[in-house]
Amino acid sequence: MILMGIIIKLMNYKSSIQAGIEPPLYSKKILKRAMNHILFKKETNFLLIPIIYLFLVSCGGTKSRTERRELAKVYLDSSDQFLDENKYEKALVYLNKASSFDTSLVEIYHLKGYTNLKLRKYQAAINDLTKAIETKRSKEYSYLWEVYHTRALAFQLNEQHKEALIDFNHILTEDSTSTRFLFDRSSSLIMLGDTMKACEDWRKMIELGDHRGVSLINEHCK
Repeated sequence: MILMGIIIKLMNYKSSIQAGIEPPLYSKKILKRAMNHILFKKETNFLLIPIIYLFLVSCGGTKSRTERRELAKVYLDSSDQFLDENKYEKALVYLNKASSFDTSLVEIYHLKGYTNLKLRKYQAAINDLTKAIETKRSKEYSYLWEVYHTRALAFQLNEQHKEALIDFNHILTEDSTSTRFLFDRSSSLIMLGDTMKACEDWRKMIELGDHRGVSLINEHCK
């Protein structure tokens, strides 16, 4: 009876996305458990293996845009628990699967970029964050400034300070009072030998109430 209930719930999920409507929440939870089992063997009921496998395979064929987007969102949502637990390798498995179903969701590439940054895969992070920025609907994304900031940090860690500076300049155009952005930008300015502009950023930080720049001014600025 338990297995039959799971089958029905999975089929309800599939029917919902085929009809172009939001799948029931309980069906999403069942699918998340299914993916945990297939990808990481976390479930204990091994009778679920063939049922889950056949269901996931059935979702992998030629699907409508609505179906593929819903599946992408499920994988995207499932990555959250691993990001929260700092399990970045596992999170990346889900995010890669999400991007295989839908390449138009900015959040997928944003989180892939962030995850690769945490894994110290800086060029991969830059590539993913660039895709997020270049996605058609990126300007509608509420956290686009964070995408630019994360890419700027990835550029810095990849020793591409000219490129980092371009991103920092962009986000400071949108928010010129962010002492975090000013502080981060100053690092690239120093690496590029532009101490004068770095000093300007530190002085502005102090004016805005952030005194981290005091010791740096004493050390670098005349």
